[in-house]
Amino acid sequence: MTYSASDYLLDRANIQDTIVRMAWSADRKDWDTTAAQFADELVMDYTSMFGGEPVTTTPRNQAEVWKGMLEYMDGLTHATTNLLVDLPQPSTSAEHPTEASATCNILVTLRRDAAHGDPIQQSGGIWSFKLSKSASANGGNPWRIEYMKADAAWMKGNADVTKNPKTGKGWL
Repeated sequence: MTYSASDYLLDRANIQDTIVRMAWSADRKDWDTTAAQFADELVMDYTSMFGGEPVTTTPRNQAEVWKGMLEYMDGLTHATTNLLVDLPQPSTSAEHPTEASATCNILVTLRRDAAHGDPIQQSGGIWSFKLSKSASANGGNPWRIEYMKADAAWMKGNADVTKNPKTGKGWL
């Protein structure tokens, strides 16, 4: 089966859209759209930021985790940059891929106006992904995130921004 240049370009664009849509929808607190970007089983790896072990979870549960972390923010931006997708090159001998990997730089700005001190917390780092092609896309974008790793490179600003006003506990 031929993996054509147009197949390659469509896969690449769909993978980029999946990653960007995940971040974009979380920034808009659209948790249904956020969850829809994940495979049925998802591994989240925040070990470089929070310690512990990677966690296997469901799309809905991960969206709820992020909702609990971000619902009290007055503004947030997860800007993906330098997004690179790893796919086989087009070829008459290449199979259509069902798995892919990607990586990007991530710049995060969080704003909570009621924080004690400066209302801004910023960070930057690298997100790494493994994606799989879903058979149930019904003609839409078939690529879903099945593994995500976040590696922080730097942070600045007020850690109080991440404190939940109800519990007083932060996650940084």
